[in-house]
Amino acid sequence: MTKKSKAWISLLRPPNLPTVPGDPLAGWFLAGGTGVPAAVAAAGAALLFYIAGLILNDVADIEIDRRERPERPLPSGIISRRAALHAGLLCGLAGLGVAANAGRAVLGAGALLLLAILAYTFVTPRGSAMGLLTMGLCRALSVGLGIAAAGRLPVPPAALLAAAGIGSYIAAVSWMAAGEAGEQVLDGRRWLPLLLAAVMLGGILRLAATPARAPIMLAIAATTLLRLALVTVKLGRRPAPGRMPQAVGSYIRLLLLLQATCCAARTEGLAVAAILIILMPVAAHLGRFYHAS
Repeated sequence: MTKKSKAWISLLRPPNLPTVPGDPLAGWFLAGGTGVPAAVAAAGAALLFYIAGLILNDVADIEIDRRERPERPLPSGIISRRAALHAGLLCGLAGLGVAANAGRAVLGAGALLLLAILAYTFVTPRGSAMGLLTMGLCRALSVGLGIAAAGRLPVPPAALLAAAGIGSYIAAVSWMAAGEAGEQVLDGRRWLPLLLAAVMLGGILRLAATPARAPIMLAIAATTLLRLALVTVKLGRRPAPGRMPQAVGSYIRLLLLLQATCCAARTEGLAVAAILIILMPVAAHLGRFYHAS
């Protein structure tokens, strides 16, 4: 593999990619979707939009990376800013094309997601409240792709809760990660992802769990919260140098368990939930070679 190929892969932050298709799949299962091709298209579109956001984020942050992460592909000059810009925009347009195959509703949700990605990348200041909320909105709209693919109105409350919960969770993690390049003193905010996940999972168990599915959903949810608590305790109030990026990677990977809990609400989703759980060690292995944040 050439140096440039490795640089392009690094731009995509491979440890995070397995956590993306589960967003629309969680929304689709909770919204009572039945058209599998539409669900697959929504998942594919979400992945393309996410890749577009990753690449364009490096394009927008090139000056920051020159100061804080000069080894990154763009500030190091391995990949040109122009090439990255074209690749990011192309992925965004490809995402719209794939979303269109799932119907107008998914195309509309995809257009809103792409606008949110562009707003976060090129408009909102890094680390600002607006930027963090926009980041969370992007993940919520990713879940929304699956809800749109399901095509049910009114939208079931559990599906809306999943979108709001996953979006809020990512906003909270992004808030903690905002100062990861320097020394940090974390206060009670380090417990916020755990609190938000607990509220989301508790609500989904109440709204969507049937007697047959409840034990499986409860087991996944309890495992999620336990692992979140362990990550938070290990992170501590004063993270050691380099500890915060590792913790952020763990928080992002735990999205897979949040998504698996949602998918397990339906019998048809058990296989998908199992795949999402299996992707946990895969993402962790990729995290040994590539940065997640």
